[in-house]
Amino acid sequence: MKRWVHHSYLKVAIALVCVVVFILYIMTPKTIDSISGYVERREVPLSFLVTGRVDEIFVDEGQTVTGGQILATVEPTLYIDRCQQMRANYELAQSQYEYALKEFNRQALLSQTQTNSQQNYDQALAQYHQAQASLLAAESVWSQSEYELKQTQLYAPNSGVPTRRLAELGSVCSPGVPVFTLCLDAPVWIRAYATLKQLDALAPGSLVEISTDMGRKYTGSVGYISPQAEFTPKTVQTNDLRPLLVYRLRIVVSNPDSALRQGLPVQITPKNV
Repeated sequence: MKRWVHHSYLKVAIALVCVVVFILYIMTPKTIDSISGYVERREVPLSFLVTGRVDEIFVDEGQTVTGGQILATVEPTLYIDRCQQMRANYELAQSQYEYALKEFNRQALLSQTQTNSQQNYDQALAQYHQAQASLLAAESVWSQSEYELKQTQLYAPNSGVPTRRLAELGSVCSPGVPVFTLCLDAPVWIRAYATLKQLDALAPGSLVEISTDMGRKYTGSVGYISPQAEFTPKTVQTNDLRPLLVYRLRIVVSNPDSALRQGLPVQITPKNV
């Protein structure tokens, strides 16, 4: 009898332990592995829009620049001369237009009093239209020459750091050929890849913690989740080496600084996990 009671108490104790373990399992927050990623900053190739010989370079690789800062110039003499010539042509066309307008008005007045022939009136009208068209063309060419003169100076579109300098003093640059590659200060993104299991804890706008190997921590939010699955890129290191289907993420860093350099590996942990 005592043995039966002892076994009954033992079964009840085991059942209680199982219930407690199950409850603790249910109440324990689920954890996922941190997500591997790397820093991605936007890089902009900068080039002149005119042909010329580089005569001044004001910055070098690694220097911090601000938006609107001049980076380099090409020899402007040819463009200054052209601009002055086009301005002179415009002023000449303007004087011819003013003369043609006065002559047309005079011929129109004489025609009203019938003291002028129709031929003279038609000729004055044609000269007026021709002078007007010449003035507009001269103004357009002058404006274009002024624009080309401004393009002899290369400016930084935004603040950032030149990562590559591709021209030297005296080198001839062509339109569209990069002179600098500028790594912009903002925005700063993290490119990462999440598995289906990790994706459960992520949604557009959800907050994440970003940590580096140096111990720095940052805050970010999920800006984009790819709608299409893909195989793990070879450049991404994961804990599981077998092929996995993953989804590409873009994390927007809320408080970036200069320590988040291009390509720096980081770990991402959802804050709600």
